[in-house]
Amino acid sequence: MSLLETLLLPRVVGAVLVFAAAAMCEPLLESWLTRLLRGNGAFDWCWERLLSPLLRATLIGALVAALYPALFGLIEAPTLGRLIALGHARVNLLLGALFLLTLVLSALPVISRHPALALPLQGILATAMLFSWLADYLGATNALLVTGWLQLLLLVILAVTSYRIANIGAARLGARLDAAASVSGSQAILRQGLLLLAQGPLIVLYGHTLGRQIAI
Repeated sequence: MSLLETLLLPRVVGAVLVFAAAAMCEPLLESWLTRLLRGNGAFDWCWERLLSPLLRATLIGALVAALYPALFGLIEAPTLGRLIALGHARVNLLLGALFLLTLVLSALPVISRHPALALPLQGILATAMLFSWLADYLGATNALLVTGWLQLLLLVILAVTSYRIANIGAARLGARLDAAASVSGSQAILRQGLLLLAQGPLIVLYGHTLGRQIAI
C-alpha cells in the first residue's frame, strides 16, 4: 500500500482517533486522583515520575500494536501474537523500553526545552521494536531501522510542526469550549488528544519507510 492509502485506511484512522480520545482521559484521571488523594504528598511525585510515564508508554505501545500490519504498509503479515510468542517477554520488553525512554527524556534538558520530540521518539521506538520482530521473523537481516538522514530530518520537521499545530488547536478550541460551557481546563484535555492525533501520521510515515524494505 502507498503511504496515502495507509493513512486513509479506516482501521488506521479509527485507531488513531480511539487512542487520541484515550489520551484525553489522562488529565481527567490526574484531576480525579488529585482530589481523591488530597494532602498526600507522595502522590504528586508518584504521578509525575511513575504513573504518568507508565500510562503514556502503555498508550503508545498499544497504538503501534493496533496499527500493525498497516503501519508498515502491509496488507498481509504474521499475526502480532505470533511475533510476540517467538521471543521471550517481548511485551514486557516493549513497555519497559518505552517507560525507561520516558524517564530518560524527562530528565534531559534538551527535551524539556523541546517537548515536541518526546512523543514521536516514543512512537518511533515502539515502531522500531515491532519492525525488528517482524524482520527477524522474515529473516530480513539487512533491514535497517534508520534509512537515511533525509528521513530523520523529515521526521524532526514533522514532529515540531505537528506539535505546534496541536498546541495552537488546543488553545483555541479549549478557550471556546470553556467559554461556551462555562468550564475550565478544556485546553489541557484537548492538548493531550490533539498531540497524539497529530503524531499518528508521523508514526505511520516512519513505519511505512521501514516496511518498504520487506515484501510479503
